[in-house]
Amino acid sequence: MINNFYKKYLIAILVSISILYPYTGLAGGFDYNQSSLQAFYFFYDINIDGIPISDEDWVGAFITRNGEDICIGSKRWDTTLCGGGVCEVPVMGFDINSAGYTDGYIMDGESPSFKIFDISEKIIYDAIPSSNEAWYNLGMTVINTLSSSTVFKNIPASYQYNGSISASVYNDDIVSEEDYLIALVNNELRGIVKGDVFPVTGNVVFDLMIHSNQSNGEMVSFVYHDADEVKNHDISNQIEFVTNMILGDGLSPIELFTISFATVPGCTEINACNYNIEATENDGSCIYAEENYDCDGNCLLELDCNYECGGNAEVDQCGVCGGNNECLSINSDNVAFYNKFIQAYPNPFNPEINIRIFSEKSEQISITVYDISGQKVDEVYKGNLGVGYYDFVWGRDIQTSGNYFIHYTNSNGQFVTKVNLIK
Repeated sequence: MINNFYKKYLIAILVSISILYPYTGLAGGFDYNQSSLQAFYFFYDINIDGIPISDEDWVGAFITRNGEDICIGSKRWDTTLCGGGVCEVPVMGFDINSAGYTDGYIMDGESPSFKIFDISEKIIYDAIPSSNEAWYNLGMTVINTLSSSTVFKNIPASYQYNGSISASVYNDDIVSEEDYLIALVNNELRGIVKGDVFPVTGNVVFDLMIHSNQSNGEMVSFVYHDADEVKNHDISNQIEFVTNMILGDGLSPIELFTISFATVPGCTEINACNYNIEATENDGSCIYAEENYDCDGNCLLELDCNYECGGNAEVDQCGVCGGNNECLSINSDNVAFYNKFIQAYPNPFNPEINIRIFSEKSEQISITVYDISGQKVDEVYKGNLGVGYYDFVWGRDIQTSGNYFIHYTNSNGQFVTKVNLIK
């Protein structure tokens, strides 16, 4: 039992130490911010698979917020520097007066979780205390043991079938023989192996045994552990487990890609003109077709006589696009369209139509036919004409039914009449 005077004295010393050593310099996220509210958790024994951790290893306290572990204290476990060989982990609490520095830190009544950083293996293990003790400010909690098990334990004994792969991993950073490849089925561990340098190629290869209680059909996913970063990377590939499978070898290993390495920037919007089926990350480059057009610039609606996609302009009976029939005059010869400059009859027609034009003066004119999409179909005439009426016949070689526009161009402008071929 610690008397109050000794407890206050000890707390003062421990707080001073925690202020001096909040930064570990480790890659595994064991740094924390100092808080004016803190407590201390003492452990008599900390082990991995029953073996005491070394004086180079670290123990960290964490609290989980929104699925993310936040380090709230850590200490290198050198028992030669601790009183009586019993070391403590400082655990920082949330301080409302330290906005931004202790956000999400532990509060009264909550229990921290713990992790062990095995420096020699460069692996962080989740650790289980022999009792879960709630945090309170200036608390001094004593727990007997903090234990962890390596992921190697009892994998083969639990499963009936196995198969193997030899794989190479592609990551943004260099893959080393200190790294690990882990096999999972529905987040359940099915195999783990450390990298090994294949002597012929000098490349790191992971010879991984995968275990299952189903002879086939289970989908195996993978995680790559980067020992230098002390960080796990999800692998984008999956394979189907088949008992006794042997996939790849040292010379030709199967290729596994971390998601960060396998990220392919591009347009991921399926309705965009430049949609990239292989892209995994939208880079903002998507290009979309204009309204009423496809990605090749083709109008998806009917063109009007002004060639506006989806427009509503129509050729009047005088052959003027958007006109008001000012020149209209109807005769008794069943002429569908009659005006000063162009006549086209009969309309509809099959197989040919008569085109009569009027030239006011000697000049160069042209008579051209376009289809409904605006594509030029035929040039009936182009050349010089004197004053008078001229007759042309067109359509006998046209096989496709539909609407056509006959354009008569002279020095007065362009005159258009719409005709319909019915086959």
